[in-house]
Amino acid sequence: MITIMQGDQYFIPFTFYYVDDETEERTLIEDDIVSDMLITIGGKTKSLSDGDIIYSDGEWLYPLLQTESLEFPPYVKVSARIKFSGENDVIGEQFGTIEVTPAAAKVEI
Repeated sequence: MITIMQGDQYFIPFTFYYVDDETEERTLIEDDIVSDMLITIGGKTKSLSDGDIIYSDGEWLYPLLQTESLEFPPYVKVSARIKFSGENDVIGEQFGTIEVTPAAAKVEI
């Protein structure tokens, strides 16, 4: 489980894999096969098509802002939906939760 603190601001990295049902082989999902993606953390959804999510060196980066993390309760759910290029398929998955440590100062710096 990932732990963050209220007031944190940085990119949260995610790595996604496609798993072949027959061979159980994992294939890294890279930007060249994705037409859009949504990542939701604690009800805050960001998308690739809006330019919010960035792909870099095999990781999808979700930009967490101070204003967002200050509003998070002690635990937030994480999910993603991926639309593949040239297909109508959209695959979603919930990835568990992030633990959020309360901040003593609930203000931005």
